[in-house]
Amino acid sequence: MLWGMMIIFAILAVILLAGKGSFLIAGYNTASKEKKACYDEKKLCRVVGGCMGIAAVCMGIMAYYEKNMTDGIISLTTGIIFADIIICLILCNTVCFKKDENGKVLGKSMMSKKTREEKRNAKAGMMVTVVICAAVAVFLLTGDVHIQINEQKMEIRGSYWMAKEILLEDINHVEYRETMNVGRRTNGVGSFRLREGNFQNTEFGNYILYSYTGCKTFVVMETDKGIVVVNQKTEDETKALYEKLVGRF
Repeated sequence: MLWGMMIIFAILAVILLAGKGSFLIAGYNTASKEKKACYDEKKLCRVVGGCMGIAAVCMGIMAYYEKNMTDGIISLTTGIIFADIIICLILCNTVCFKKDENGKVLGKSMMSKKTREEKRNAKAGMMVTVVICAAVAVFLLTGDVHIQINEQKMEIRGSYWMAKEILLEDINHVEYRETMNVGRRTNGVGSFRLREGNFQNTEFGNYILYSYTGCKTFVVMETDKGIVVVNQKTEDETKALYEKLVGRF
């Protein structure tokens, strides 16, 4: 998925850096002829293309380290992408405007002619964009897998997926894995931090997974209702969970 997104962004970046493909730029492609006339189209394309190129590089880094993703890589690449978006918005609304013979920015005169409603809509649109970006960042970078074990059952609660209860008497076998092929998600959620839901791989077929992407060890449980795999934030915490679970039998 990340490789595919990187390729798409890279192709778009090449097209835009060539000064072409302005119809791909949201906002500009729907603007009136008068507003479009205020922009240096080639400069606008190259600015957006450069920003897309930076995003493509970040996605390439994440794709390369996907199986060994660390919190540092996640924080760095995500931070660069969001900074890239903000810088792109600023540049598109400053240096990309044309200037008249006196050096006056045409875009500013056009902006001054906006009605109160247009200005209000522009501010609302910017706020919505910021809120969406913040919500996406929260989803991609936060969340936890909480596991509680008592005398009768194990309760698994993931931040963005439905909780699951497993009766200890239904667990037939428990195994600690230092590595495992997670396979692909068939139904659930995935972020830079968590993988939760229904997965499928060549070893188990369909199974349920609640895991942190930064931890490469797992506890595999064979139950009467299928395979369930979990882990915790670190290898030590995952090993402790395994030992606690085994101690209940």
